[in-house]
Amino acid sequence: MTVRIIHTHHHAFRTPTGDELRQLLAIVSRAYPQLGPGRYEASGERQIEENFSAFRAAFYAVGQLGRRDTPETKDAHGAMWWLDFCKQLL
Repeated sequence: MTVRIIHTHHHAFRTPTGDELRQLLAIVSRAYPQLGPGRYEASGERQIEENFSAFRAAFYAVGQLGRRDTPETKDAHGAMWWLDFCKQLL
């Protein structure tokens, strides 16, 4: 299976399937193990599912940011505005 990040227009966002997100999480976890479940936390199915749930929520929030071919210059928002926007989604 291949995971694809699709170029979106006008804030359209196609949420990846659960299988695609699990594959992407595995790729991210191998590259950045510090983002996975903690070494000292209880391991097991529950922890794996909680980690996946948090990853899915974060991926959805980032997907809502929208993408543009050129940067927004009129009425552009600063980084903190976008951070607050994502926090509200989570």
